[in-house]
Amino acid sequence: MRIIDSHAHVFPSLGESAGFASVEEHLATLQWAVRQHVQPTLRKRDNSRVTEPTLIRLPCTGRSSLTDVGFRVGKYGRVEWVANGDEMFLQYMPPLLADMTAPPELLLAMMEHAGVSTVVLHNDSIYGKLNDLFSSCVARWPDRFIALANVDVAPNNRDAQCATLDKALDEQGHRGLFFKMDDFFMHDFAEDPFGPEYRPFWDHVAARKIPVYWQVIGVPVPSMENTLRIWQGFVRWLAAYPEVPVVLVGGLPWEFAGREKIPDFVRQALHEYPVLIEIVYPIQKGGPFRYPFAECREAARFLYEEYGPERVVWGSDAPNVERYCTYRQSHEYLDTYEFLSDEDRRLILGGNLERLFGLDANTAG
Repeated sequence: MRIIDSHAHVFPSLGESAGFASVEEHLATLQWAVRQHVQPTLRKRDNSRVTEPTLIRLPCTGRSSLTDVGFRVGKYGRVEWVANGDEMFLQYMPPLLADMTAPPELLLAMMEHAGVSTVVLHNDSIYGKLNDLFSSCVARWPDRFIALANVDVAPNNRDAQCATLDKALDEQGHRGLFFKMDDFFMHDFAEDPFGPEYRPFWDHVAARKIPVYWQVIGVPVPSMENTLRIWQGFVRWLAAYPEVPVVLVGGLPWEFAGREKIPDFVRQALHEYPVLIEIVYPIQKGGPFRYPFAECREAARFLYEEYGPERVVWGSDAPNVERYCTYRQSHEYLDTYEFLSDEDRRLILGGNLERLFGLDANTAG
C-alpha cells in the first residue's frame, strides 16, 4: 500500500527570516503560535513547570499586542523567553531538531523508516514563507513531495497574492494553496478572508482549479463564541465556492469531535461540499493522551460513520509529531481501530489523496 502523508514540513532554521522580511517578523509569528500552546512552560534553571500565567501566554489580539519577552529560538526543539525575571522555555519541536531545522533529507529518511511514500508539504508561516524551498524539493524529488503555496495576507494585497500564487503554480511546481486563519494576526486581523474584500482572490483560486488546505482552527482570543464565528464564516465560504476541493488542516477542532459536539451547521456543510477531513490525533491530542491514542477512537469512528472513509485523510505533522510518538506510530495507531477495513485504511492513508492530486496509484514513492 502506498502511504501518503497529508501534513508534513521541511524548513530552514526557525531562528532565521526564512522568507519573511526580517527575523523579527518570523519570531513574532512563532511567538503568536506558542502563546497558548499545550506544551508546558518550564523554568530553565531547574526544569520546574510554571503553573502561573507567563507573559507569553496572555491573550492578545494581534501582533501589535504581543508582549516583548525577548522571545527567541533555542536548540533541541526549544523556544525560549524571559518572564518575571526567569528564563523560560517550551518544547515546541521534538529534541531531535538540534539546530531547529528540518531539511528535506531528514524528512526523507523519516519517511523511509516509517513506510511513507509521499508527503504534502504545508507552507505554514510558523516555519517561514517557503515557496522557493518547496520548489527545490519537488524539483529534486517529484514523487516524494507535493508542495502547497503560501501567499502573504497583508491588507489590500489581492493582486500580489494572485501573482504569487500563479508563480508558485506555473513556475515552481506547487499543486495547491495553504491558507491559515492565524496568519491575519500579523496585521491585527484587519481583514476578513470570508468577506467581500477577499472575493477577487478566491475567484482567482477557484479559476485555477486547485485544492485549498484550509487551517480554520485558530482565533485571536480562544472561546467557543469566537470558534463558532470563524466556522460560520468558513461555511459561507464553502457555499460561495462549492467547486473548490478543500482539505481541513488539523481536521475538526476537538470541541467538535463527536456526534454530541459538532454543531449542526458544520455537520451539514461537510456533507454538502467537497471537503476532506484530516485526522491528526497524535499531534492534536498527544499532550493529554498517549500512543495508541485510544481516547480518540470514538472521534475517528464518528468521522468514519458520518462521512465515510472517502472523506478522511491521514496527516502526521512530521517532524513535530515526534514530540509525542514516532513517525511510524503516527499512522500505525489507526490499525487499532477495528472498525476500519483494509480498504478503509488504504483510502485514508493515501487513496483519497491520490484522487485529490491526480496521482498514479501504481507509482511507488
